[in-house]
Amino acid sequence: MKKFLIFSIFTFFFVLIGINFIGKMAYNKKDINILSKIIGKEVLAGDDKVSINGINISSTKPGSFPGDFKANKEDYIRWFKDIEELNLNCLRVQGLMNKDFYEALYEFNLNNKKPLYLLQGISLNEVAIDDGEDIQGEKVSDELKKNIETTVDAIHGNKIPSLSSNSKKIYETNISQYVIGYTIGNELAYDDVIYSEIMNDLPEFNGEYIQSKIGASDTEKYLSYLADYLVEYESKNYKEQRIISFVSVEDDIMKFVRDGYVNKKNKEKRFIDIENIKKTEKFKSGIMASYNISILKNDSLINNDILHQYFTELNKYHSVPVLISEYSVPSGRMAGDFIKSDENGYITEKEQGNMLIETYKAIKESGCVGGILFEWQDSWYRSSWNTKELFILDKSAYWSNAQVFSQNFGLISFEPGDEKETSYPDESINEWGYNDILGSNNGVNLSMKYDEKYLYFLVELNKPIDEQDRVYIDLDVTPNSGVNKYNEKGLTFENNVDFIIDLGKEDSKVLVHEYYDTFKFIENRNELKVDPNKIDVQKNGERFSVVRLPSKEKSYSEVTNTFKDAKSYETGKLVLGNGNPKSEEFNSVADYYINNNYIELRIPWGLLNFKDPSTKSIIDDFYKTFSFDSKKIDYINVGVTIKNNNGESSRIASKRFNLTSWIKPKYHERLKESYYMLKEEFNKK
Repeated sequence: MKKFLIFSIFTFFFVLIGINFIGKMAYNKKDINILSKIIGKEVLAGDDKVSINGINISSTKPGSFPGDFKANKEDYIRWFKDIEELNLNCLRVQGLMNKDFYEALYEFNLNNKKPLYLLQGISLNEVAIDDGEDIQGEKVSDELKKNIETTVDAIHGNKIPSLSSNSKKIYETNISQYVIGYTIGNELAYDDVIYSEIMNDLPEFNGEYIQSKIGASDTEKYLSYLADYLVEYESKNYKEQRIISFVSVEDDIMKFVRDGYVNKKNKEKRFIDIENIKKTEKFKSGIMASYNISILKNDSLINNDILHQYFTELNKYHSVPVLISEYSVPSGRMAGDFIKSDENGYITEKEQGNMLIETYKAIKESGCVGGILFEWQDSWYRSSWNTKELFILDKSAYWSNAQVFSQNFGLISFEPGDEKETSYPDESINEWGYNDILGSNNGVNLSMKYDEKYLYFLVELNKPIDEQDRVYIDLDVTPNSGVNKYNEKGLTFENNVDFIIDLGKEDSKVLVHEYYDTFKFIENRNELKVDPNKIDVQKNGERFSVVRLPSKEKSYSEVTNTFKDAKSYETGKLVLGNGNPKSEEFNSVADYYINNNYIELRIPWGLLNFKDPSTKSIIDDFYKTFSFDSKKIDYINVGVTIKNNNGESSRIASKRFNLTSWIKPKYHERLKESYYMLKEEFNKK
């Protein structure tokens, strides 16, 4: 029996090796098959001219990180159908996907007259680069060359697994006929490029297929070498060629475009210029420039005229086609870098749609070869520069943090909970039941529930809500601090309170106790350079402040030679509106709704200093540890005070609201309002 098993194992692997050999032999033709090519400033797939209108897509879903590959074949086919209805013709991925993606794409395209093309990314190891590795160093370079070989083999359905590989690495479906090109590299940070220039001194690169031009930077020479390696590998092993592109940093290159591009006085090369890379006669497909653009993150990109000029100048500079490989706008109650003004820190789904449409039109009119939206689905796992200290990064995929703008670039939202159980602030409270009631007094009820994104509150009064009525919900979150009164509003509490939600028909907001105010702590620590133990703040002080988050970091303008101050936004400012997507009055960033005698409210976990609600973890005493450590709790205490314009008040005493943890998040998919707006625009004749 043992001999039989050994024989069977050897037979299996010899068969696999044979398949690999036969697969490569099948491509052993005399002529190179040109799958896509550049003619002038146009892209051709085969003999068909293609104006690229696409979208970036990943393999992530709630409860997973990028390397987990949780999206399966059924997910991809469902998404491809929705993408097809948008009238898009191209998908872009930043790296090798799981085999389900390629199988789904092959199956989907077989059954459709118009295929979805694929722009396949091959990326550098960002973790190694963040750890200080030189992008041209042996470790990063060897890994990238192996990645090139694996990716090329995979799209040809020709990747044979090793003994240590798992099923995600078995690629048997040849989808090469749909791959319009490759993008090589990452959107490199300035410091990475500068460091690489300092560490290396390369001669001009003269490859068989790709070469660097005289005057090219060391990084551009290195990218030429990598591109040549890719083209040579695919040409010799599969007798195929397709377009090669490189991802460039747009901010710096546009400064040079605006200044006549070549500024002889500036010797510091901090960007990748595709004009310094050229093809040889043996590379028939050609080179394309790619740029990732963040709308509104750049202060100058605020309307269609400026966008049109921006893209036109960028396209005019290049001798090769220009693709906007990412253009992005998030939707959410906290827009971060994308903030429109000091007054409005949010971007609604409708505003997201309008801004993306304006960008699409500007790209289309500029002469660029096309644009690719960023991105198809929202990403729970992401962090942002202004919140990364405030939650547990390796738990971020298990809940949706409405305070993190980078989670919300998608056209499809992963809504928390089951669809039938979802509670929206709207004109109906049918989803609330008797078991949700936390406390009652004299005909006034306080109900609560929660899911993977919000804490929900329903306050039912015994009379219609008046213009002057105020409702105060008090929350005792941490046992470390708080106060049992708020003299400014004449409020007293049964517990030491950390947050007060101040509600009315106008000017509603969340207030935080001074000792639990993370923004003030960070401001003193970072901006004012105050030693945390010297900050005068009391655990039981009586002051409450509005809740703020940084929206823009302090920056330096090379145009005006001045510093721009850091900005912050009152993220605790609550938006009145209807949060139900099925309503004609839908407002995607609505926090609360008032209807006759009730207020329905949803508050993001992150707004209440939860680091990870899935494990019931909050931010611990940061004045004690000088860092944002975690503390687990089992409940919060919640009460309500209602005051009318006559000075009369009623109170529901604070009650314990128990919390439970979860391992696997519940969610359902919803196409955003922006999706339907883009669908209408992209399908115009």
